[in-house]
Amino acid sequence: MLESARSGDLEGFLVVVGRVVSDVNMVPPAVAKRLISSVQAAVMSMEKDTQLGIGQEVLNILQQRGANFEVQANAIRERLAVIHEERQNWSQAAAFYSAINPEVGNRGDPTEDDIERLLRIAFLYLNSDDVAAAEQFLMRAKSYVKVEVNRDYRICQARVQEAKKGFSNAAQQFYSLTTGLVSPE
Repeated sequence: MLESARSGDLEGFLVVVGRVVSDVNMVPPAVAKRLISSVQAAVMSMEKDTQLGIGQEVLNILQQRGANFEVQANAIRERLAVIHEERQNWSQAAAFYSAINPEVGNRGDPTEDDIERLLRIAFLYLNSDDVAAAEQFLMRAKSYVKVEVNRDYRICQARVQEAKKGFSNAAQQFYSLTTGLVSPE
């Protein structure tokens, strides 16, 4: 399977991935997970343009078995998000980051990485001028952060206010950031 990816036979690679995922009776779940982990590694080693195309195709195939391959799918989503972010495709990067399931491998409360990801998504949506989506992710992050100490949250909040034409509130929040004061919400 990996040889077909290395040799450039990407269609053959995708066919094999599809069979591994869809043929539950032929490929035991433990073996399928190991194979899909190898697929994930193969996708990560491809050129960025190829990663974008093949990565999306692999994600579409993995959706057939949902939670069985969520760890691998999350890793591919994150890689595709990073590539889109590097290319300044802000809304596409935000879409891939927001598709990452934070509950995979996570027990209980959101981790610092989860909070950072929510704020990153909000910033990406702000960069693509989608203030409503940015505010939605900012509000999700708000329930997990200590607003008075989280600088990224406060910067994002000020930028949302600015984008919503709340210049007075935005100015107050930016001023509080520069002086170290906590502004009332």
